[in-house]
Amino acid sequence: MKRLYLLLSKQILTVLVVSFFLSSCYYDNIEELHPNINTAVCDTTGTISYSNDIVQILNNNCGTTTACHNSTAGSGIILDNYTDVRGNANSIVKSILHDPAFTAPQWMPSGGGTLNSCSIMKIQAWVNRGRLNN
Repeated sequence: MKRLYLLLSKQILTVLVVSFFLSSCYYDNIEELHPNINTAVCDTTGTISYSNDIVQILNNNCGTTTACHNSTAGSGIILDNYTDVRGNANSIVKSILHDPAFTAPQWMPSGGGTLNSCSIMKIQAWVNRGRLNN
């Protein structure tokens, strides 16, 4: 009788331990946790166009709309025209990636935030593909 009790106790204990560990594991679904996040895929395999993609990103975050890096702002880095953007492309990438070679005030956008990952990937793809004026 004592053996049967010990055997059942071990089985019950095993079931309880396994149940405890299994109950603590679950799968997070990002759409359920953050329903307002746009989970659309960022396509950088196709053509990244300066005029359709890059200008919009820079205007919304760096150039004419924010008045930080346009020709009248006086910041020293002009990003409201192709020639200046092309010439500063490597610095732009390092700045938006918060490269440690740059100091914090040079990290952009100003204020310590970052661009969304799709915008960063598009700028990097455009630079890696030769910075075309298309």
